[in-house]
Amino acid sequence: MQEIEELDVGGSAVIRGPIKFGRIKVGGSIRIEGGGEGTELEISGSGRVSGPIKVKHLGVSGSLKVDGDLEAETFEVSGSAKVAGEVKAERVEISGSLRAERVVADVVDVAGALKAREVIAERVYVRKKSEVHAKVVARGTVEVGKGAYVEEVVAKELVVKKGGEVEEAWVENAFIESGAEVGHLRYSGDAAIEPGADVDRVEKSSPPPVGESKKGSE
Repeated sequence: MQEIEELDVGGSAVIRGPIKFGRIKVGGSIRIEGGGEGTELEISGSGRVSGPIKVKHLGVSGSLKVDGDLEAETFEVSGSAKVAGEVKAERVEISGSLRAERVVADVVDVAGALKAREVIAERVYVRKKSEVHAKVVARGTVEVGKGAYVEEVVAKELVVKKGGEVEEAWVENAFIESGAEVGHLRYSGDAAIEPGADVDRVEKSSPPPVGESKKGSE
């Protein structure tokens, strides 16, 4: 395995891996063949990783493509990122766009766009005018902000703010503000639906299959 302590790429670079690295900063373009493992990867230019990558902190303000799985403690996307496999992280923050097969994290915070087959998390925040095209499964709360959209939610608690939209929801407890839209709401505990909320179908059901929330997660 090739070892790189620190690398600053202003032009273009091709690295044949797998590699082990300390810090890589990319303002130009980089291709890492074979994947790798490291401490910090910051991409303000463009990057492509052929293989799985594991890093403590990954920041993407440019563009990144990963042909494999991605594992990080923190993953911040203000540009665009495409991951062919699974994203696994403690915290995922998206103010740009992320597309992945699956996202598994403690906290997913979306202030941009996320598209995946499935998102599994402790808590999910979908900020104002953001979009999540995925099935979102949360052991805790899913909060959908003003003008935001989520395709499907399975969670312990769902909060939909004014102007927010959820197509399908299966939850324990729900709070739907006036002006919010939910296509089909199934709940096992309590559902507080304000006058002026647009909910097409509401039904009492069995508890959603989300498991127990972690202690001390707040």
